[in-house]
Amino acid sequence: MSERTWGLHALARCGQVDLDLDDSTDDGPVTYMLTIALRWAELRFEIAGPSGVHALSAFMRENHGRKAFAELDVGVLDGLPVWIIKDDEHPDRFFIGAAGEGRVRLTIVDPAAADLVRASEELAAEVAAG
Repeated sequence: MSERTWGLHALARCGQVDLDLDDSTDDGPVTYMLTIALRWAELRFEIAGPSGVHALSAFMRENHGRKAFAELDVGVLDGLPVWIIKDDEHPDRFFIGAAGEGRVRLTIVDPAAADLVRASEELAAEVAAG
């Protein structure tokens, strides 16, 4: 299989969080990749395009500041599901990860969690504007 080529579809920046949504520009079905870049880590994975961006934004907005467990399957990283978990112990703590035989997990707390809320809302608005 040949290398995919990518173009920037939308971006959002807020405080400690950068979000880039890329789409494939080569022949074949369109694939979307989301990069979540924090000051200390970066995670890039396949996402279900605009619908995935809107789901991420709604999940972050609805769960930030709550002490309740919630989970969202947001994408795929090399065949592994990528999820976001809202911690039920701390109102500002989220975990983003992918797991299989190995595991990747990022912990995000305020102010980065609040920045991720705002960046995801900005990204969803940019995607909606087309």
